[in-house]
Amino acid sequence: MELNDLKGALFGFKKHDVCEYIAQINTEFSAKLAEERKEYQQALEELSAKNEKLYQELVCTATENDELRRERARYKKMLANLQKEMENLKQEQTGLHINYDAIADFLPELRKHINGALKKAACRNAAAESKSRPKNTACQEKRPCPLRPEAIRQYWGNALNALSSSLAESVLYIAQKQHKERG
Repeated sequence: MELNDLKGALFGFKKHDVCEYIAQINTEFSAKLAEERKEYQQALEELSAKNEKLYQELVCTATENDELRRERARYKKMLANLQKEMENLKQEQTGLHINYDAIADFLPELRKHINGALKKAACRNAAAESKSRPKNTACQEKRPCPLRPEAIRQYWGNALNALSSSLAESVLYIAQKQHKERG
């Protein structure tokens, strides 16, 4: 008896049958392993596609976030500029109120001066007319001269026009001067 026969007799299996069985199990295992690999490969492809999609969404979101940050910075800068401009306008308005108050304080004195000038002009006008007519004793005695109403209206109209243009020029000059001082 040979050693191989002894081994086969001891265990009760034939070598050829055992090899066939092992080959069959190996084939089945290879088929299962191939099927599992295929499933894993499909799952890996699906997850890779999902990962790529999520990465693209991340890139888009990051780009959008950067754009929003730049826009926010631009709006912040615009807001700061508008606040600065508003502050400048407030200061300018305060300056104009001060100028208006100064002009309002000066106006009564200016009216007195204009009234005095108008009275002097009326007397001169009356004196000029009296030279062409017989002498008027009222102007010579330094008393108020009687004048014609149309001459007074004309004189007042001319004086008020001159005053308003002079006042407008003064206000414009002061405003321009303050604007230059500010900026």
